[in-house]
Amino acid sequence: MKQVIIFLLMIISIVQLNAQKKEYYKDIVYLKNESKIYGQLLDYKIGEKVEIKLSNGQILTFPDNVVQKIVIYSPEIKEKKERFLNYEFKDKVFYNNFGFKMIGGASSTGYRNIYRNGFGLEYNLGYRYNHYLSVGLGAAIENYNYGLEELFYPVYFDFMSFYSKSKISPFFRFQIGYGFVTTKKNINIDNDGGIMINPAFGIKYPASDKLNYMFDINFKYQKAYFVYKFNERSSQIAYRDVIFRRIAFRFSIMF
Repeated sequence: MKQVIIFLLMIISIVQLNAQKKEYYKDIVYLKNESKIYGQLLDYKIGEKVEIKLSNGQILTFPDNVVQKIVIYSPEIKEKKERFLNYEFKDKVFYNNFGFKMIGGASSTGYRNIYRNGFGLEYNLGYRYNHYLSVGLGAAIENYNYGLEELFYPVYFDFMSFYSKSKISPFFRFQIGYGFVTTKKNINIDNDGGIMINPAFGIKYPASDKLNYMFDINFKYQKAYFVYKFNERSSQIAYRDVIFRRIAFRFSIMF
């Protein structure tokens, strides 16, 4: 009976030792002669030496100048890597999308020799039926001429279609809705927004199994109408019935 107990203890010790090897002996030292040393990193002093413990208990020491790089094992990094490798673009889920947009300028402000860029911030909430069809609602704040106090607040339907369910996928996006507008009150007599249309083509790339980066180039179409006084003291009135047609670049995150 005593021999059986000793044998079982030996088995348990071997299992524990193997578990420790799997857990702790996964650091890798890459040498400049293209060889690799696996073990547990004990010490690393830049410009001096590298010490690594092998699974058999032996400790090796290398001068820093023969080391090409060191990869330190981390369970957290391994878990993230495995999640990324097992990436799944899920169907039948709700998603959030935040975006920032740089809107290219054009000389369509009603004044000569003015070329102004704009910007936009947006939020979309939607439902992905499958990778071919996502439908959502969105709202944004946009300015087509930086420096002019004309802010648009479009609300719209948001449609997305992804080419595939893989990690990197091209996509098509289409937004259509109405853009409300506000302007500087002391010179603005009247204003009105109009229809907003925004088709886009881009690329999706995952940051993790739940977070995706999206880059796209899009075409902005926005109608608007303004009635201005030339200045605060003037009785002269200027009318602007304008259609903004702008190329924009957007970065967004989807989760």
